[in-house]
Amino acid sequence: MRVIDYIFLLKKKCTVEEEGIGESVGLSTSEMHCIEAMHPKELVSGIELAKKMGLSPSRGSRIIESLMEKNLLRKEIDSSDRRYCVISLTKKGERVYFHVERSKLQCDKRIIEGMDSEQIQQVKEGLRTLLNVM
Repeated sequence: MRVIDYIFLLKKKCTVEEEGIGESVGLSTSEMHCIEAMHPKELVSGIELAKKMGLSPSRGSRIIESLMEKNLLRKEIDSSDRRYCVISLTKKGERVYFHVERSKLQCDKRIIEGMDSEQIQQVKEGLRTLLNVM
């Protein structure tokens, strides 16, 4: 198998995991990524949030609106500049954020449970190298 074949296979398996985590909280993968991009108590503009997710402002806006309808995000006028709005997680959004983080930790444990510390380091170094060259 070529390196790219391994990458595609890994991507496919990660997508299944990712979709499962999103489904467990009633979110699409894009919506889950938006929640992950936020941090509890953080205030960001819609444009900043879209950039964090690597999306266009219009696509980011649609995801933000969807999450606001689900009562996971709230939009407020920026107190320092009333021309702008800031976005933050609601209490429900914070609960979903922490659920997603716990699910990712459980997934991480499943992945590394059969490896020793040297193998874990090798995998991490290999993944970092791939990210840097791609």
